[in-house]
Amino acid sequence: MMRYQPAYIYPGSQKVNRNPVEISTSWQFPSLKFDVSQHSFVRLARFLMVVFGMLLLIVGMAHYFTAYTAKSWDQVSATVTRAEVVRTKKDSGAPVFSARIEYSYVKDGKTFTGTRVSLRPIRSLSPGEVKRSLAGYAVGRTILAHVNQDRPHKAYLKTHPERYLYGLILPGLLLLALSLAIGQAIYMHTLRQRRKAWRFGDFKAPQSGVS
Repeated sequence: MMRYQPAYIYPGSQKVNRNPVEISTSWQFPSLKFDVSQHSFVRLARFLMVVFGMLLLIVGMAHYFTAYTAKSWDQVSATVTRAEVVRTKKDSGAPVFSARIEYSYVKDGKTFTGTRVSLRPIRSLSPGEVKRSLAGYAVGRTILAHVNQDRPHKAYLKTHPERYLYGLILPGLLLLALSLAIGQAIYMHTLRQRRKAWRFGDFKAPQSGVS
């Protein structure tokens, strides 16, 4: 005698209530949720990036244009009269070493004394680094100085405007670009969250009062 098994009834067609199969998720790791738009330290980091970026950009541009202008100043012969390493102390008590240099030159029949190697003073925590910077300025040596035509008392031995371009301007632009990129990422993240909420009906739109 043959036995027949009952046919499978599709729940959707016969409206048979079937309990959904529960899948155990005890083995799964909890998902980490990180919303960058809600963390205050991200906003603080962006603010600091903008502040330091603008500071580097402003100082760098000022130094760059000054050095670029000084590059076209008159070059006159100068004689080094003093070149030494000076030790000073910070407020914290740590020693700081700087270069002290003097050179004399004649401009328009008058003798002037210059004290600047470049726009940025030579200063370091290492005395050896300062000595290496003064290696080419031995006392009695004749060098060339860039002298301002309108203010002959202002002179520099080196200009190097590209140093301020790569050392100050570009880092400032990078900080500003990074802050802008983070802001754009936050905006796109928020936009995706809103679109997802609209798609699944979880977005609560503001309700207008009915009169």
